[in-house]
Amino acid sequence: MFIGALEVYFLALLFMMLKVSFIGIRSKKWPTTQGEIIISEAEEENRLLTGVIAKKQRVSIGYRYTVNGRTFERTTVSAGEYINASRLWNAKNAKQMLSKYPLSHEVTVYYDSDRPGRAVLEPGIDINLVLSLLIILLGVLFFPVMLLFIN
Repeated sequence: MFIGALEVYFLALLFMMLKVSFIGIRSKKWPTTQGEIIISEAEEENRLLTGVIAKKQRVSIGYRYTVNGRTFERTTVSAGEYINASRLWNAKNAKQMLSKYPLSHEVTVYYDSDRPGRAVLEPGIDINLVLSLLIILLGVLFFPVMLLFIN
């Protein structure tokens, strides 16, 4: 029973990852509008990673844009954040993100014309999303095979 639940979990993760990947792929063809950065900040956090406390930066990027007279405020920079929106980075990467999206900066916003409240600043899919998708896919494919060898 536990094994069946684990397989269902892997399949649910795979479904979510595929859905987000399709959103990312489609976002490259979404229409654009101009927006403005309304939040650009980082907060330091201490995280326990592999037995060592590591200083990480939680980056917050927010933007405002208008489509057909409606104004939206969002924090989604890329499609991968529909699954993992933690934005925890080392100091160097956090600084790069903050310099890329400074407060009051004008940005191009890619929005879904069917759902204008869905938007990103960086269209497409990033390497982290691709790698996560591959790992989940391998889990779904090879988990039943591993069970055969265990039994």
